[in-house]
Amino acid sequence: MSELVDNARKLREMAAILPDLSEIMGTPVEGEVIEYECDVGSCTGFYMFKREDDQGWACQRARLSAGTQLKRHAHPETEVLVVLYGRISIILNNEAQPVERRGVSAIVFQPGAPHTVTALENTELVGIIVPSSPGYPSRGSGD
Repeated sequence: MSELVDNARKLREMAAILPDLSEIMGTPVEGEVIEYECDVGSCTGFYMFKREDDQGWACQRARLSAGTQLKRHAHPETEVLVVLYGRISIILNNEAQPVERRGVSAIVFQPGAPHTVTALENTELVGIIVPSSPGYPSRGSGD
């Protein structure tokens, strides 16, 4: 029993030194709409949260109708794209063969990796921007 109490004490001590989640991830943002650049179709989403200084984590949610193709782009940060439902095709680093993802699944884009997303059917996505951490180097584009 004393080992259990000791472990609980250690967890409380560790939790006390962690930063508040809102400091890392930002605060909920209500009503900030995002118009994504598309080659085909249109896509509107919204921020679920982001830092006011745009220097940290951000989370966006978007719906794409079948056939919508986002413009080829890259991010300076890591992006985690989660398919909540639907099906998408991803072209990463100019690869000719698209990678398909079906809900619920995720793909990680390394910083600087150019990519295109096409909705093969009505799709809902969550995109999470993860800033680089000091001392934690990127593995490079598209790894």
